[in-house]
Amino acid sequence: MSDHKPTADAFRKIRIDALISYGAEYQLELYLRLSDEKFIKVSQKEDNFESILEKYKNRGVTEVYLTLADYDYFTTSVRKAITARLSIAVAEPTKPPEISLLAGAHDVLKSLILRENTEEDTLAVAQALTQGTVKTIHMTNLLGKFSEFKKKCSREFTYALLTSQVACLMVDQFNWANDAVKEKVALAAMLCDVELLPEDFDLLKDSGLAKENLTKKITFHPLNTAHLLAKESKFFSQETLTIVEQHHEMPSGGGFPKGISYQRISQLTAIYIVAHYFVDQMFDKTYREALHADRCRTVVELIKNQFVSGVFRKASEALASVFDQGKMA
Repeated sequence: MSDHKPTADAFRKIRIDALISYGAEYQLELYLRLSDEKFIKVSQKEDNFESILEKYKNRGVTEVYLTLADYDYFTTSVRKAITARLSIAVAEPTKPPEISLLAGAHDVLKSLILRENTEEDTLAVAQALTQGTVKTIHMTNLLGKFSEFKKKCSREFTYALLTSQVACLMVDQFNWANDAVKEKVALAAMLCDVELLPEDFDLLKDSGLAKENLTKKITFHPLNTAHLLAKESKFFSQETLTIVEQHHEMPSGGGFPKGISYQRISQLTAIYIVAHYFVDQMFDKTYREALHADRCRTVVELIKNQFVSGVFRKASEALASVFDQGKMA
């Protein structure tokens, strides 16, 4: 192992699970970060890549660093492999895709979208990830396994997948429900927070969603992300773009970035906002698996009392119906 002198700008962070799921055929140098500007190389290109990844994963390491050149090479060239593996998993009739495959695909997709790479192969990853997500939330009760599930994935992907599941269960309460609608919701969930870093999520949580406590980056990330995705309007539906743009708005107009009220929000977007709010309130640092049912009931009641206007009332009623049907246990 050897120290590496370049600055932090020369490296990119990636989750180990993404490399384990899709990087077996690659020869990449791995680095760990020791401080803001100090990185240490822990593998050479000729080393046994998989065994080194497993070693660090077993030690509790969740993220490693690649050089910028290796990162760009890997995330760009791995796209077809991701699409192929997820397509096979989606076609499997008896079981959903492995969570690790979805989480790894999300990690790569996020990095590509942030670099404004929306080439055909990138969009194919987005479509395969969306279809895999819809199948997973249809066949798996993720809500009751949060404590187990959060150990396997990034915080962002965990919350995105849980929000997708809640939103799709709510969609099922309406007579216009179908898989195409669910895919639009799931795709929005996967991409709506791609601009945010872990520290941004912490600030967002601690702010109480008060606009005066937010950074400019956080305040405008819904608009910026929607604008980026809108460049591929033939792929990203207007419903998906609207959810991305409005996912932090609130019925009273107290949300952000535009501060619009319930009269200007569609039913599908209201469903997503309520689902997003439910997951945010349900699964925070105080969550305890043993108290899951009681906490779920409390949060559902909170939402029923808070979201009472127009399309939001229908959304909160749909959430309550899902809970009454025992689908959140």
